[in-house]
Amino acid sequence: MQYDYFSSYLDLFVGFPNFRRARELCEKYLDYPIVSWRNLFYEVANKLAEYDGEEEEEGSSANNAGDAEDETKKNKKQ
Repeated sequence: MQYDYFSSYLDLFVGFPNFRRARELCEKYLDYPIVSWRNLFYEVANKLAEYDGEEEEEGSSANNAGDAEDETKKNKKQ
């Protein structure tokens, strides 16, 4: 189990862009009965979810930045 945890954690650094090994191991241990070990794999799964969400949010954050600039310009005109 320790080997699997370290393998999944290290895959976050070397498994770009798929993180295949980390995803497989997280799925394997999400129902593990010992909470402390299960939480370690949940943390890795959260990092993967964060990475997956960043790709989608990059385009929307650029739009939000443009909206903030427009709002700033409107405020300066007033």
